[in-house]
Amino acid sequence: LHMVAGLAEFFVPSTRRLRPKAFAQTTARAVFLELDLRLESAAASELAEIAEETDLFRVPELHWGLCGKTVMVMEWIEGTALSSGDILALPDKTRAALAVSVIQSFLAAAFDYGVFHADMHEGNMILDKDGKLVLLDFGILGRLSPEEQRFHAEIIYGFLQRDYLRIAEVHFEANYVPAHHTIEDFASALRAVGEPIFGKTSSEMSMSKILLQLFEITEIFDMQMQPQLIMLQKTMMQTEGVARRLDPGFDMWEAARPVVEASMRRQLGPQGRIQDALADLRRAHKTLKALPDATENVAALAKAWRDGEVDLAPRPSAKPRRPMLKGFAWAGLGVVLTCTGFWIASL
Repeated sequence: LHMVAGLAEFFVPSTRRLRPKAFAQTTARAVFLELDLRLESAAASELAEIAEETDLFRVPELHWGLCGKTVMVMEWIEGTALSSGDILALPDKTRAALAVSVIQSFLAAAFDYGVFHADMHEGNMILDKDGKLVLLDFGILGRLSPEEQRFHAEIIYGFLQRDYLRIAEVHFEANYVPAHHTIEDFASALRAVGEPIFGKTSSEMSMSKILLQLFEITEIFDMQMQPQLIMLQKTMMQTEGVARRLDPGFDMWEAARPVVEASMRRQLGPQGRIQDALADLRRAHKTLKALPDATENVAALAKAWRDGEVDLAPRPSAKPRRPMLKGFAWAGLGVVLTCTGFWIASL
């Protein structure tokens, strides 16, 4: 992936907006962490605390004394895997409630705690004998910074309220859309995607069509992909797919509404404002502590410049590199396009 990403960015400049090299780095990091079962055990423990606080799902109890780098021992769970055909034989009401639990478990962990299970496919979920959703396989854990939590919560909340102008403003505030575009134009483009799907059930809309439209919008408005959010977006698609299988009439918006509205009240209400103020004070304190050292460094640099010890004058630019042979370039481009096609098809 690293090789193909590098070649793609070099030979096909239009792919740079998608940041394939950063995507490959994100993937490599996830795989590296997944190979150490001590880290997976820690991830399971962290999600278990969230499960206990939210009561939306549960995590098998860990036997820490038996866990190591290559071994992970957990409680045995009696139940039915969501990948099993038996799950579809359950009553409609039970499957509908289970679909809501899947979505709300993911959203609550991501937006309220900034950490989420990043591989929530059907094979990693079980309905236990008490009717509780159980998560398994914690090799891939996703994390969001407080800013990213708020960003995505505001986007989903904006769609719930059909406030496309606010969604556009959030993108501009995060510097995801270049300043030469207008908020109003971006809001209009978001409206074109949001209005046709609002209130529709899973059986009435095509997720692939929606993603294609969003992809086209990112290209029109020169938006770069955010590698740190790839796992969030991927997991959101996974959970929506699981919920669709459980309940063909599943309404993603209504299932998400309670969690997102609660998250927005927390982040934009008194509690959120106090946390923002404390964060600002911490940043200001850190800046003030660093100020004396910075002042001394600037004074030392000025003295060295005055004494002729350093030269701050701009240097002439280096000569451009000799262009590569055309035959090699075209051959390389053919290889890159072929590899890139396989890479895109695998996403």
